Amino acid sequence: MASKPKLTQLFLFNSNWGPREGEEDQKVVFFWPQETEINTQIRSIGLIEAVSRFGETFSKKPAHSLHTQKSRTVWKEVEKSFFLCFTVTVPSIRKVGKDGADVVEFRPEDVIDSVLLGVLERAHSMFSLFLGGLDVILDTNNGDKELVRERTEHFYTRYLATLRLENTSVLDMWGGLQYLPLEPEPFLRVQTLVTRAQEQFSNIHSSIFLQQGQLVWSGLVPDTTRLLVHYLTTTLLPSLTTLPSPSPTSPHQGRFLVGGQATDTLPLVHLTTGQYHLVVFHAINSTLCLLLAQVPDNQFYSSVSSSLGPTLSNLSADLTHIWANTNTNNQVPQDMVKFIYFNAANFAVKSTVDPGNENLVNLAAELASDLPEGGEVTAKLNTDQWVVVRVAGVRTVIVLLNQKNLNLMEVSEEVARLDKSSFGRICLL
Repeated sequence: MASKPKLTQLFLFNSNWGPREGEEDQKVVFFWPQETEINTQIRSIGLIEAVSRFGETFSKKPAHSLHTQKSRTVWKEVEKSFFLCFTVTVPSIRKVGKDGADVVEFRPEDVIDSVLLGVLERAHSMFSLFLGGLDVILDTNNGDKELVRERTEHFYTRYLATLRLENTSVLDMWGGLQYLPLEPEPFLRVQTLVTRAQEQFSNIHSSIFLQQGQLVWSGLVPDTTRLLVHYLTTTLLPSLTTLPSPSPTSPHQGRFLVGGQATDTLPLVHLTTGQYHLVVFHAINSTLCLLLAQVPDNQFYSSVSSSLGPTLSNLSADLTHIWANTNTNNQVPQDMVKFIYFNAANFAVKSTVDPGNENLVNLAAELASDLPEGGEVTAKLNTDQWVVVRVAGVRTVIVLLNQKNLNLMEVSEEVARLDKSSFGRICLL
């Protein structure tokens, strides 16, 4: 069985810092592993700069990756003169050679540049969401480079714990949102709760409502929404199992995951309209994310708990029941057609593909990248699986068929049935 890609280096540097010989170490903003010897850091940065300059002589498009037999490095200029870089190992498999000795065979096709770049870009977007961006830190602190290094280290040493590069796929490249489909009546209840909260508490600038980690409502633009949802689903919600459960005698099941006391330091969220304080309130399986214009006091927390806690708890219990029934009714045999749907306009993504098919999905994503103007590709693999990729405007559909001994006509019929059952209301022309 082939090994998985593993992150070996993550570093950020500014190509304009330390321009003279002997000052190259000043270019380093952050480097992980942090115990890496400084000369190794300088060589890694110098290699990226050299490859980038070399690439400029052949193409107007900047170079973004370096392939070797055992590693893959990707980078991007995330802000002016600031380059963020990832290095990962190339997966390998050990086989027995002709002479009976073990032979290591590397599998570079299992590492997709576009997927790694998508993960890289989201990492910097998260940094900018919570810290404002590298240039913003410099501009608001008289060009203090050490402060940039401190805040970068503070962010990335924590963000590294959420990176799961060994199982990345096109879903990570898209960074899409899982929307929870609701009937009008329960959706209206969610919208009513959010609207009443914002009317009752004038300090609330905007809010996001999640159920089971899936998006139900957001008052923010899709790009910001997907970053906050990513933070909630990868950092906050997984930690729920380690927190004590609310008391059974409590009047409701609501509790604060972020905030709760006036003395708490709240994360700052940087939007184009200003900076807002993040408070997260959770009950059963529902999560209400609030962005506040001012720092709240204890009265705000107690009022939110007493007024929203019972309503959110009852609503969450009902939505959990609806979600459980929907999942039961939608269960399908394991050998049925699997699909991934993505809408780049609102970042909506839906997937029925089981874990462990990342390589197959990444292959389909590469096929999709060959259809910039739209179209359809159907391919049969040597494993007797079929892959159908369809691109129509901002929408992409990837279909995986695991049935054995299908012919092209039968594949078309299976896809047609999927279109009718799952995409009947979506234009995919």
